[in-house]
Amino acid sequence: MIRRYLWLLPPFGLFAVLACVYLVTVAADYITVDTDTSKPAIRLLLLCVWTGFHAIRPCASHPGLRSKYRQWLAFTTWTHRKPLPEGQPNLSWFDFLALGLVTLIAYINQAQDGTTFLDHLSPMCWLIPLMVFFGIYNLAMFFAMIATVPSAAVLLIFMPFVVFPHLNLIIALGVLLIFCAYLHWCHYQYLRGFPWNQPEWKFDPMRQLRKDSVAKLSPSWPYTQLRKIPEGHDVVDEHGNEMGKWITITAWFGMSLLATWWLHVIVWTVAMFDDGVDRGNPLLVLLIPIIIIPTISLGIYCNGLSPPITLFGRMLTGRLIIPKFDKIFVAPICVVAIGFGALITCSVYGWINIWSGDIIFFAVLFLTLVLPPDYKRWRLTGMCRIDKPVRKTKSTKTTGTKPIALPGLKW
Repeated sequence: MIRRYLWLLPPFGLFAVLACVYLVTVAADYITVDTDTSKPAIRLLLLCVWTGFHAIRPCASHPGLRSKYRQWLAFTTWTHRKPLPEGQPNLSWFDFLALGLVTLIAYINQAQDGTTFLDHLSPMCWLIPLMVFFGIYNLAMFFAMIATVPSAAVLLIFMPFVVFPHLNLIIALGVLLIFCAYLHWCHYQYLRGFPWNQPEWKFDPMRQLRKDSVAKLSPSWPYTQLRKIPEGHDVVDEHGNEMGKWITITAWFGMSLLATWWLHVIVWTVAMFDDGVDRGNPLLVLLIPIIIIPTISLGIYCNGLSPPITLFGRMLTGRLIIPKFDKIFVAPICVVAIGFGALITCSVYGWINIWSGDIIFFAVLFLTLVLPPDYKRWRLTGMCRIDKPVRKTKSTKTTGTKPIALPGLKW
């Protein structure tokens, strides 16, 4: 137990640097009398760095963040009723003791200074180290259990409520504490699901052989492009009807809605710090996603592929349009046209507000994701040619390859 608390302490070098800088800023206040608020801000930043580092330390022993530790633990006789061999990632009384000490120092720092350099947020700036601690701790626990879909979805949906629609430190701290309690419940459910389904338990020798061949034997063109075709099977219902398309549309709809929700919160937060200067039509900022999102989608479809004939060849043969290849340009052009049309319509009728921007962004992102052609079908049936990459000359001599040893396979 004592070793765990000693392990939680930060390195002496980090502690010494933070303490020295903090004491220098405190000594400067006693030597010179001025109204500069930069030194209190520096001291608060140092306290936030301390609490942020201290929040990561308990989560470092979580099995979800260490793949080898998780795989080793899955093959042992450990159960969720026993403590983890390398310590529990839960918060202990030592964590709360250190957090209370830092919070007390932050409160004394603000009381002595007499100014609040974050008056637009709240007069209680001494709560910021607490928010940093629980925010980083929640993020670490989130990434440790990101494979569990419910916890990831809930946090991605409700995390913006830390700042929206209040910008109050007390409410934000309460939301972070609720998230911390929820993540502790998810952590308990995660450990109860032991033993976890490890990929090693579903070992496929032929699939592993192909994977090792790609990694070690470095297949040449065109196999490097052919292996980019996504794997998977279509989902069918009990009557044999294909459901993959509808499931995909539902997933794209949720992802687009989630991205729009985060954009709404970010724009609202930036508007709260606005100084009131007139900067023209704010919807013009949407020109960036209207152009970039379809361009990225088009680049993904055309990655490593080219039209069957060049532009000059089209002019000579009279085939200016090749439907089986040019169909990938239809969706991006339509999305850009819809986006520009929506911007012009909102500007003409005076619908310049945050909600119209959210609707335009959602429409552009959702249509880009769901409009045909399907990526897998395009890679398999599109009329295109595979680009041959430029050969790289190697100065070293090539050596012979050895057979790949796989568990359970005899050569």
